[in-house]
Amino acid sequence: MTTTSRRQRNRRRLTAALVCLAAVFCFLAMPLKGRCESAMDPIRNRGSFSAVLYNNKNGLPTSDATAIAQTGDGFLWIGSYAGLIRYDGNTFERIDSTTGIANVRCLYVDSYDRLWIGTNDSGVFLMSKGAFRNWNRSDGLRSVSIRSITEGADGLMYIGGSAGGIATIDEKGRLTVPEDERVYEQTISELYTGSDGLVYGRTQEGDLFTLKNGELVTFLNHDECRVHGIHCIMPDPENPGRLYIGTEGTKVCYGRLDDNFASLIVRDVSPLTYISSVTFIDGQIWVCASNGAGRLELREFHLLEDVPMTNTIEHVITDYEGNLWFVSSHQGVMKIVQNYFSDLFERYNLPETVVNSTCMYDGKLFAGSDSGLMILDEEKGKVDRFPVNKAVTASGDKLDVVDLLEYLDGVRIRCMSVDSKGRLWIPTWRKYGLLRLDHGELTVFSTEDGLFTNMIRQVVECEDGSFLVSNNGGVCVIDKDRVTESYGEKEGIVNGSILTLTEGFHHERIFGSDGDGIYIIGSDGLKRIGTEDGLMSDIILRIKKSRFHDIYWIVTSNSLAYMTPDYQVTTIRQFPYPNNYDLYENSQGVVWVISSAGLYVVPGETLLANGPVEPEFFGISSGMPYAASANANSELTPDGELFIACSAGVVRVNVDTPILPISDLKVALPYIDADNVRIYPDDSGQFILPASARKLTFHPHVFNYSMIDPKVTYYLDGFDSSATTVIHSKLTPIDYTNLKLGSYQFVMTVKDMSGLTEKTTSFSIIKGKILSGGNIGTVILDYASLLLLIGVLIFTTPYRKRGRVEDKLFFYLILANMTLVFGEILSNSLEYLSYSFVRESLILGTTLRYCLLVVFPYLLLVYVDYAMEPDNAHARKAKLLYGIPCFLHLFVMLINLKTGWIFSIGSGNEILPGAAELTIIPVWVYLALLLVRLYRLNRRLCVPFLMLNLIRLLWDMWVHGISSSSLFYTLYLIIMYLYVMNRMQKKEVTCS
Repeated sequence: MTTTSRRQRNRRRLTAALVCLAAVFCFLAMPLKGRCESAMDPIRNRGSFSAVLYNNKNGLPTSDATAIAQTGDGFLWIGSYAGLIRYDGNTFERIDSTTGIANVRCLYVDSYDRLWIGTNDSGVFLMSKGAFRNWNRSDGLRSVSIRSITEGADGLMYIGGSAGGIATIDEKGRLTVPEDERVYEQTISELYTGSDGLVYGRTQEGDLFTLKNGELVTFLNHDECRVHGIHCIMPDPENPGRLYIGTEGTKVCYGRLDDNFASLIVRDVSPLTYISSVTFIDGQIWVCASNGAGRLELREFHLLEDVPMTNTIEHVITDYEGNLWFVSSHQGVMKIVQNYFSDLFERYNLPETVVNSTCMYDGKLFAGSDSGLMILDEEKGKVDRFPVNKAVTASGDKLDVVDLLEYLDGVRIRCMSVDSKGRLWIPTWRKYGLLRLDHGELTVFSTEDGLFTNMIRQVVECEDGSFLVSNNGGVCVIDKDRVTESYGEKEGIVNGSILTLTEGFHHERIFGSDGDGIYIIGSDGLKRIGTEDGLMSDIILRIKKSRFHDIYWIVTSNSLAYMTPDYQVTTIRQFPYPNNYDLYENSQGVVWVISSAGLYVVPGETLLANGPVEPEFFGISSGMPYAASANANSELTPDGELFIACSAGVVRVNVDTPILPISDLKVALPYIDADNVRIYPDDSGQFILPASARKLTFHPHVFNYSMIDPKVTYYLDGFDSSATTVIHSKLTPIDYTNLKLGSYQFVMTVKDMSGLTEKTTSFSIIKGKILSGGNIGTVILDYASLLLLIGVLIFTTPYRKRGRVEDKLFFYLILANMTLVFGEILSNSLEYLSYSFVRESLILGTTLRYCLLVVFPYLLLVYVDYAMEPDNAHARKAKLLYGIPCFLHLFVMLINLKTGWIFSIGSGNEILPGAAELTIIPVWVYLALLLVRLYRLNRRLCVPFLMLNLIRLLWDMWVHGISSSSLFYTLYLIIMYLYVMNRMQKKEVTCS
């Protein structure tokens, strides 16, 4: 081998290695970037996300789903074998199959936010503002079984069908079928638009191709392709020209189509097999397959586990809130939604157990249960060993304890707390008494040290540094590691089972008992407060000093209450739930009440007002994994993290952060039904409702796909005397009847029930056209024309008595112009004043105006002919030549009253052009011929006619909407009459 050939071979090897390295970098870089950027991580943070399956058992009309898409208004659209289904976060609604959509295979939302629907047997449909357009075989579509739709960078819609090749639809709706034999009779399974502007496609056989401007650019036969068993494709959105390929096995491949994947990267996604789709979501690569789904990352593949959907997963998308939606042709639709209630036990794979208390100590979460102590580290998870350096009793006896977790194994732990010196107090039940942990040093207090019993419930630190300890027989005071005082039966504590205790306003000691109300011990002795003093129950579960008010909150076995410094108790009588355990105030003064049903959240000011209370509720349906433990104690950290002790673990939620970002929710009024006719907003966003409509049905929507149920308040400004408030899941269509003509605002406010955040949106509603500045101007001009015509009519009355033909013709001209005035008044005024014949008045007024387009010029021509040249025969010719088309036009307008061929009136009282609208064009030709005839008779009369119409057009352009044909006709009529009278007087003088 020569030196030159070896050098060439080495160059080729180096080039191939560099290309391979670049391909590897491109394949790996984006998943790594996505892993850092995306907040949606249901795989690593399983405890922070919940999976909800929708099928025919819980709202979805079917248990199969083939496609899913979301339009910009917020609606989710689901394609299924049962048809097209719409979802707004509350209700699944199946679109009536009378539209022709009965079996959906694919969905696509284009750049105009229109929904394209590919059906299995009826071709392709386009939906826009509730209207559907269909293309099928009669339009040239070779296959009505549609498998894929995409919008090309060239503006064409590309349609892939079964055994029908490819079709394109342009912006005007014209369908074209490329006749390239390589794809002409193929089944096109997938079409996607790449970042390079090309449309990438796959046939059922596994052939790969690209398209541009409706023509094939490249084509790779499956027999020649280096990748075999191709089952799905997806262009890389950040690396033009590169393609992801899912196979029928367990592989995802990556490479360039144009070089036949010369530098191919292969990744194994086992146990997934038969890859259905590869999808990019927020920089992440999601893989769907016949037996599950997962996420492909830098060096590994993560399977999505512990979810209800595991079979024939077809596609995945994300909604505008960031939730993931999977569709399965066998199982329906699955939503993976962020759960603001984080299940720490699930996150760290801990077995379920009843937790009695939570407490943060040295950056770790201590959870006490009936069977011992668990310690959780945020980064390391469960702590298996917690060393004790020194262990003694309060009396000074040494204890053989080396590990705290081992020491407390099997011991029931109650309310833990940390004192001002950073020491952890651990009350135990029966075995050890009270434990204090001081950074590795353990001190144990028991009956041997002066406690009533070893059954300890709670420890509270007082301002003087002493500690109140709740025993089963009363309360003990520990000061400087010695029991210095005791409060029991001898001191008047009838019920020694103290469930809660605290220090009072003036350093008195307040105890809440298990059946004998509240004991207050101060300088003046013991005072008791019970049901006779305003409490609803003598079982006191919690007494807590408010962070923002000079009161103590009280939780009893059946109510909430508060106590003022003078020991006056007020029960909050309208709180909706009785069985509450505890409450916490966040940094904004909002109270979180922990109950057996879930969490109730309400501003503290609302509770103190003691009026109607409508708290925000979070339960199992809101993402709360399980119920709180009865009479347990939970930890609230300074940064708002509440660790709730629950019946099966620990749930974390931040009480200072709004659980649902209300400002990000889409609030919409997509349409209104007026007497069962659906009306959509116009281009300006206004709803123009017919003046004759009697029953109006508003369809408000708050597109909320989270697990939280916010509060929605709505009212129709100008009609409703008060607002209506419902929770989102109870938001339904709203009916209004006998709404008067006028302008209204439909106002919707969404807010969390704690009142922390809200969002208000309003929608403009107009029933009947409102007189705008332009319409008012037109009406004024019409009445001005009417006054002028009446004046001319009175002025010319003496001349009509002469009996001349021209005087009669001028009278007819005045009547014709008056008719035009009335037509314009009908079109611009009567519709605002009538309910019963608005539509008829509009049709009549518009018909009169259209008729006067030909009648007035015709009469004008005949009049000028007779007035200027009475001895000639022009007038007879004018009657013959121009009268016939004039009467034909009138006849067509009369037919239009029944057929609407030329124009009709829409539901919003607007003029809608008909199919035969172009029949008006010959009328304008006719008018031009009349103008030529008028010019031949007298050019001085022709020029004012042209000038006045030019002024009218300029006026319309300058002041949009203000136009009055009758005024300009009236002005011309006066000018012409004065000119003709002047000519006739001169002619009479000359003759005499």
